[in-house]
Amino acid sequence: MYETKLAKCVLLAAVFVLMASNVITIRTVIKLRNMEKAAAEAIAAESGAAEKYRLMYEKLRKENSELKARVEELEKYAEKWNIFEERHEKTSRGATDIIHSLKPGVKLVLKRMRVTAYTEFECDKDPDHPQFGITNSGNKVEAWYTAAAGPEIPFGTRIYIPYFKDCENGGIFVVEDRGGAIKNNCIDIYIPNQRTVDEFGCKWLDVYIIEE
Repeated sequence: MYETKLAKCVLLAAVFVLMASNVITIRTVIKLRNMEKAAAEAIAAESGAAEKYRLMYEKLRKENSELKARVEELEKYAEKWNIFEERHEKTSRGATDIIHSLKPGVKLVLKRMRVTAYTEFECDKDPDHPQFGITNSGNKVEAWYTAAAGPEIPFGTRIYIPYFKDCENGGIFVVEDRGGAIKNNCIDIYIPNQRTVDEFGCKWLDVYIIEE
């Protein structure tokens, strides 16, 4: 009788130990699975972040490459026309003084030309575009200085328009821009005020090409 009870107690103890061991094993397995899941999620998150930064890097590298190419293009213009850092000479003298003080060999060629005006907003570029307000010569437009003309008038050519003789530039402009709608015998004057541009409209005026 005593041996039977002892056997039952031993059996119950073994069952309890086995159950406790199973519980510990199950908790350990669940913990390991949770750790594996967390590690997998961390790896996925890290991989996603790496891909995100890789795409950002590729985008920046492309933009930098495009900007570098544009700078090189502008430097070619600068080397060709020598006007990237130094603009053509400006003067505060009146147009009459300039005309009478022309150097020997420099002459004025009078033409009757179609004269219009424009603002930088007509360049089909948004204001935040890096080339907004930049002329075909590579210089930025400047009020009462910049003029656009057809290819028959080289960049850097000074022109005198008597119609503007009482303006701050004395009627002297410098050709630094082109334009798709600008044909031969046309001059487009840069004026930053759209209302002034509209009021000026289009006029046929005497234009003196200063051939230096």
